[in-house]
Amino acid sequence: MAQLIETAIHEAGHVIMAIKYNKEFEYVTIIPKDDSLGHVKYIKDASYIINLLAGTSEEILEFYDIDKMIREEIVIKLSGYNAELKFGVDNKVGAEDDMSSCFDLALSHEGNGESASILLEECLEQSKKHIDENWTSIKLISEKLIEHKTLNQNQVFAFLEVK
Repeated sequence: MAQLIETAIHEAGHVIMAIKYNKEFEYVTIIPKDDSLGHVKYIKDASYIINLLAGTSEEILEFYDIDKMIREEIVIKLSGYNAELKFGVDNKVGAEDDMSSCFDLALSHEGNGESASILLEECLEQSKKHIDENWTSIKLISEKLIEHKTLNQNQVFAFLEVK
């Protein structure tokens, strides 16, 4: 049961930050799949941004603030791990895919390891701050995840409005 609660907290951290940054998702689940104990199915995942960075400068210029988009994506990805930390669990193994994806995204954007590390540290602090500010919502969504196992975006919004 402890692992289920930790997974629900982790996934709720991602979802609440996705909502904060207006990132749409289809659903969040704590049903294990492949190597994952749970996941959020986003409308556009991080590979969209990696592909964008690999595109032409004209494609990149279509977006008003690519730096803001990348920072938000990294904060969302780090928020699962940070939610677990706030809950009292340090599960770097469970957050390994998120951490790896964050580093790849930061490195693609910054171009070198030192600048990428600075960006990651800034996003980590921002994520911690947002987790603290939204802890009540994270706990509520994690409780609903334990009860229902999977929630779509509309259900998450409905539960948040009820509180």
